[in-house]
Amino acid sequence: MLNRLIAYSAVSAKVRALWGRRLTGSDYGHMAAMRSVAELAHYIHSLPRWGGALTGLDFQSVSRAALEERLRRHRAEEILRLYPYLNPADKDLISFPVLDVELHQIMRWLRLAGAGRQAEYSYTPPPQLKKFMNINYPALSNAKTYADLIACAGIDYAHVLAKLAPEGGGFPQFTLVETALLGHYLHSMHNLVLRRKSGSERESLLVSIGMRGDLFNISVISRVLRYHPSMTGSILSFLVPVSAYLRPGFLKDLCSAKNHDEFMVLLRRSRYKRWLPPDDPTPDRLSVNTRHEFYRRHLHSAVPSEMTPLSYLYLSELELENIIHIVECVRYGVEPAVTMTYVTYRD
Repeated sequence: MLNRLIAYSAVSAKVRALWGRRLTGSDYGHMAAMRSVAELAHYIHSLPRWGGALTGLDFQSVSRAALEERLRRHRAEEILRLYPYLNPADKDLISFPVLDVELHQIMRWLRLAGAGRQAEYSYTPPPQLKKFMNINYPALSNAKTYADLIACAGIDYAHVLAKLAPEGGGFPQFTLVETALLGHYLHSMHNLVLRRKSGSERESLLVSIGMRGDLFNISVISRVLRYHPSMTGSILSFLVPVSAYLRPGFLKDLCSAKNHDEFMVLLRRSRYKRWLPPDDPTPDRLSVNTRHEFYRRHLHSAVPSEMTPLSYLYLSELELENIIHIVECVRYGVEPAVTMTYVTYRD
């Protein structure tokens, strides 16, 4: 126990120093006011937190997609920088962020493929991270069909994707794929924690996994009720069976809501009500607020543990989401004041 405490005291100091370089509301405001992706890339390059991601980039010709790929690769490299600080018994926890990266890349390819834009997909993981990954990224960059995706998805996700392959070819429903892959990811992480952990560390990890399932399910139910009310009878098929605070009976009540207003009334009776801001009570904002509060609390815990580096990685993902929202808005000429409404939190 003492050795673990000493080890995670070191990683705690490391991640707190990194988090000290996080973006501020002023940084986001400056980015939102940029007039082009090239100008925005120049500004990001000047930031201590993200500047290294853009070293050697041709700012004048950079595309939105290329900028996003550089930033995502930079975040993946953070996994490697923190890996040496993990206690040897906890090294398998690297599978958490690695599988998360792979899940995101598969869904990103599917979004592009659904619009017939597979050729725009590109991602090159850091060389040192390749030994932890199963996806064949060069093949994925050249994939054209769903069968191509299955062939290069690797052992963790290929069998899940194969079960959803339509008999007549084409692509399965996007939300069904998202549910199946996320469900597999959460189950894999849940089982890993149950096998390897005990005590308060296990409880924190299980809550982290379960909350992601809860927040995904809340988002799905909300989207169906708002935009696809004719599909309410099949909502349960789009939900992941992993939870932290939403009991099965209450989840069924949410699914049975007559409309979105009734759904929100029920949601305010749940444990998640504390994270629903009155000015923007939406599932997306709920998800960000919940994750931010939970991981920030663990990042600054008086007793560091394996949750410390994981919390930092998830917080950095939220920051990356903010940057990508701003890049999108600048690319399409959105007014700065409107752009800032997409910035989900500002420390």
